[in-house]
Amino acid sequence: MRIRGVVLVAVLGLSACSGGGSSDALNLGTTVATSSSPTAVEVSTTVAAAVVAVSTSVGVETTLPPATVVETTIPVTTVPEPASKEDQVTADFIAARSARQECSYDPEGCEFEAIAVPGSPMDANTHEAVARSIRDNVRGKRGFGDVQVRVESVGFEGDAAYVTACAYDTGVLFDIADPTNSSDDIIVDDSTASYRVRWELHLVADTWLLFNNTSIDQLTAGDLCGF
Repeated sequence: MRIRGVVLVAVLGLSACSGGGSSDALNLGTTVATSSSPTAVEVSTTVAAAVVAVSTSVGVETTLPPATVVETTIPVTTVPEPASKEDQVTADFIAARSARQECSYDPEGCEFEAIAVPGSPMDANTHEAVARSIRDNVRGKRGFGDVQVRVESVGFEGDAAYVTACAYDTGVLFDIADPTNSSDDIIVDDSTASYRVRWELHLVADTWLLFNNTSIDQLTAGDLCGF
């Protein structure tokens, strides 16, 4: 019991020498101590060292608090699998074909650069079809038939990609003498047809565009694709 009293006195003695309670003494207004007096951190460190030293010298057992373990959960980010070359060709083919179909609805706004390789046979074919549509006032209309397309295979030969696709066309063409008056539109072609075509595509600025095509099979007034 006498030894523990010595420890307590030593600690209290060190605490009493820590200085006054004013803000100047604690250096609250600066980041660097400007006084030769020990700071609160130095006093606390000295007190702790004294307690350990005295306790060790007199055989008093010192129990330190257990270490705090902080568990950190790192979120796992799932990176999607990159599209295969075949998938990219398929997506670009569908986009190009859709852009070409849009030209039947709005030939004046046809986006040729989204359809075919500039100067290619398909580019020339598209320009001719659009010019004819404008000259004859013939348009397709949304909600009157459609063109269903299924990609059956994708292959590569050299720098070209080849898509075999089957399409079933039920779109209706109208003669629109007065574009501002839809009530006077006259049906000029409401026939249906289906066809299987092998399309050749070339890569232009990371996008596969139509270059040419070859007809494989065709059926008038029927669906050879099985839609």
